[in-house]
Amino acid sequence: MRQLLLAILLPFALTVAGQGFISPQAKIAKKQYEQKVKKARTRGEAVEENARMKLFVTCAKDADAREVANATKKIGAKVRMVKGDLIVLDIPYSKLEALAGVKGVSIVNMPPKASIKTDVTRQVTQAEEVINGSGPQLPQAYTGKDVIVGIIDTGFDLTH
Repeated sequence: MRQLLLAILLPFALTVAGQGFISPQAKIAKKQYEQKVKKARTRGEAVEENARMKLFVTCAKDADAREVANATKKIGAKVRMVKGDLIVLDIPYSKLEALAGVKGVSIVNMPPKASIKTDVTRQVTQAEEVINGSGPQLPQAYTGKDVIVGIIDTGFDLTH
């Protein structure tokens, strides 16, 4: 009996070891998308067939991230960035499991949720004190009048 159990579990264990771990958040996002599609179809609504999900992929320690990124392209991923052992990409929801199966993929995860905090930014940065000139070491108010500022956005960068 023990040998039979080992014979059944061994191929399963080898298969699991060869695949990357899909985070619960990524699995939930895929499931929610599938439920949304199912509801839309039952209502007769149009459904976007190739909807994509944005993901972070952490490569295995012994893998070359560039090679892994190229392998993910073969299954339909659009690679946005490769930095160290991290790949930022988007891929169709239907390809999530295939992505985890790519050689060199260790973890597939959702990006962190961003939140807007503009309601407290003025207090945190003490902008009010600068504008009024009421800060302890400010000789005058700094309103920004006649100041020109240029911002160049180069996109997502993990080193910022």
